[in-house]
Amino acid sequence: MNKDRSWIEIDHDHLRHNYEQLKKMIKKDTTIIAVVKSNAYGHGFSLIVPYLESLGIEHFAVATLDEAIYLRNLGIKGEILILGYTTLAQKDKLICYDLSQTVYSYDYASQLVEGTKVHIKIDTGMHRLGIDHDDLAQLAKIIRLNGLQIKGVFSHLASSELIDPWHDDFNIMQLERFAKVHNYLQDLLPSSTLYHILASYGLINYPQYQFNCVRCGMLFYGFLSCEDPQLTKKLDMQPVLSLKSRIAQIKKIKKGEYVGYDNRYQAKTDIIVAVIPIGYYDGIVRSLSNTQYQVIVNGKLCEIIGNICMDQLMVDVSSVACHINDEVCLIGGQMNAEKMAKHAGCLTNELLSRLSLRNVRMLK
Repeated sequence: MNKDRSWIEIDHDHLRHNYEQLKKMIKKDTTIIAVVKSNAYGHGFSLIVPYLESLGIEHFAVATLDEAIYLRNLGIKGEILILGYTTLAQKDKLICYDLSQTVYSYDYASQLVEGTKVHIKIDTGMHRLGIDHDDLAQLAKIIRLNGLQIKGVFSHLASSELIDPWHDDFNIMQLERFAKVHNYLQDLLPSSTLYHILASYGLINYPQYQFNCVRCGMLFYGFLSCEDPQLTKKLDMQPVLSLKSRIAQIKKIKKGEYVGYDNRYQAKTDIIVAVIPIGYYDGIVRSLSNTQYQVIVNGKLCEIIGNICMDQLMVDVSSVACHINDEVCLIGGQMNAEKMAKHAGCLTNELLSRLSLRNVRMLK
């Protein structure tokens, strides 16, 4: 692998640190499911998942069958839970690759192959996939099905990062609904069954509802959905990912001249511009254009100017000594992923998961 254009650096020391911090947040007997969907939130399956397994993680969650099969082919031995929909035409692969499938209705569950491992999804109020929390008759029918291996029961909070009074009441309502389902199932399912409703923000804000399992994604990777310096400091998580590129060309721009598509940027003074070979196809979303978002060039903050192109962007480097091939840091250090997401008007999860595979991923 080389660094000829744009690349992502993954820091295993930070990943291990975050796991150690996470273990301090959970009860001793709580099982952790590492959520590694969407290419491990853009970090890269091959650099993240085998290392987490080497640290002792035994349960993983992905979004799709293809992601699950990819992990099996990487050599992952632990449980792999598919959180999303798998067409029944592919149901034999759940057995072939020893995968756990989310089931959300009796009709769907009853058509799976005998021996399939499943987690039952309960809808406690988000109204996405799931059996309604008070439809205990349908839940009991699934449990009575011959041949399914029920490994877990779970739900998902709609707004766990929001703890204003209204959202807090809604979160508690969901948690209590799940607790009632948990209590109902105690005599119907084995004691080894995993019960999980908390994801990362749920664990932060409602740790008393751990049951015996939690799902964590962003906490492993050391970022928050939105910028929150106080919470970041309190959690002591370290970002695992940095995104870098390099200078392809440097040119002098005179006062009054324009930079980029649609003439959206006009130089107010004579400036020096560096062209960076990374753009919105790579994941530097176009909405970052002309937002005063900065990147780091030789230790100095330099502003992106003009509209971001599909494969390139321009940076004002008037204040820093630099040369062709000098490294440019777009995410990392002072410019963390939360900051970029804030300027782009999106969630950090969205931003990172959309980082293109064209960015070479490597260990720091």
